[in-house]
Amino acid sequence: MKKLLLILLALIAFPLAMLSQEHNTVEFDYDEAGNRILRHTIYIEIMITKADEQPDTLQNLNMEKSVPADEFVLEDMIIRIYPNPTMGRFTVSLDNLSETDQVSYSLYTLTGQLISQGQIINNETVMDIQEHENGTYLFKLAINSETTTWKVIKR
Repeated sequence: MKKLLLILLALIAFPLAMLSQEHNTVEFDYDEAGNRILRHTIYIEIMITKADEQPDTLQNLNMEKSVPADEFVLEDMIIRIYPNPTMGRFTVSLDNLSETDQVSYSLYTLTGQLISQGQIINNETVMDIQEHENGTYLFKLAINSETTTWKVIKR
């Protein structure tokens, strides 16, 4: 009798415990070299309805929040450079870029040879280094009076 009562209690408690847990999932995207480049957090909302009720909207929602793995804050601006390593093109993303910000870039080889330079005026700028050899490059970004340097790997 005690075993039957314990089994019945387990059958009732297990579904209730599963419903009380948060059902979020984290997934990662990787580049060809195996480096993590993007994190996805998937939020799932569950609604319990009575058997004779129909929910008004779809309640199992997959809401993705994608955040690049590498980001840096400089001058109240969030900087992201992705994908890195790249096959030849990478994106420079600048959140909170205002019209008064002066943003310039320089791209160097590891030996210090200047490959390209210029100004960035958009929130997202695609840089193209396809014509250059595979290897590691230094991408220097100057925002107003602050600078930051990134390693960009071309495969």
